[in-house]
Amino acid sequence: MMNTLRKLFLFTFLISLLPSLQAFGQTGAEEGSKFGSGKDSIRCLKNLSLYVEYYRQNNYEDAIEPWKVVYSECPRASKNIYLHGENMIKDAIEDAEDENRKKKFLDSLMNLYDKRIEYFDQEGYVTGKKALDLLNHGEKSAENLKKVYDLLAKSIDMRGEESSAAVLVNYMNLSNSLHKNGIIEDKQILDDYSLTLKLVESQLEDDPDHKMLTRAKETIDKIDDRSVFDY
Repeated sequence: MMNTLRKLFLFTFLISLLPSLQAFGQTGAEEGSKFGSGKDSIRCLKNLSLYVEYYRQNNYEDAIEPWKVVYSECPRASKNIYLHGENMIKDAIEDAEDENRKKKFLDSLMNLYDKRIEYFDQEGYVTGKKALDLLNHGEKSAENLKKVYDLLAKSIDMRGEESSAAVLVNYMNLSNSLHKNGIIEDKQILDDYSLTLKLVESQLEDDPDHKMLTRAKETIDKIDDRSVFDY
């Protein structure tokens, strides 16, 4: 009888511990779920709600800290984490008063794109965005421009006829600039010209009145005469 009571007491005691044990939980990043479990899921949802509310008010200053928690601890929670983060980081880049801070923010933006690819794929599309932002906000050194060129090439290779006009035009324009500086050879610029023109013309067959594609074709056609953007 005494052993039975002891066993019953021990069983009841262990059952009473379960809620507190579960409360410790795990983050979504640790267990591979959207929100995590236990107290960590509550922390994730709380910070998700908090940052979104501030973000909707365009209050990036207060949104950024709870956003960081969500971005770090529950990166699968929503693709909006990356869309909102992109806007906030770009805003910080624009407001940066010195080049060091600007570079740090740009590095953060590049990492955000890599993490978005890891959790939400769309690699071809996101790689194109990554390249264009690196072009717009990064150094204009030959090394950096070659890096942008390679990223655009990867994006075009993955997306083909779904490549945006901005990706195609900037790729061809960079090809021209790198060729003039002896970084890529004659054959490469000819291949790039043939590829980008083919892709633009194919898209225009489906949508002949598309203004951006029409301008892209005009730009690519003139690429041998002048450089449209000053790199």
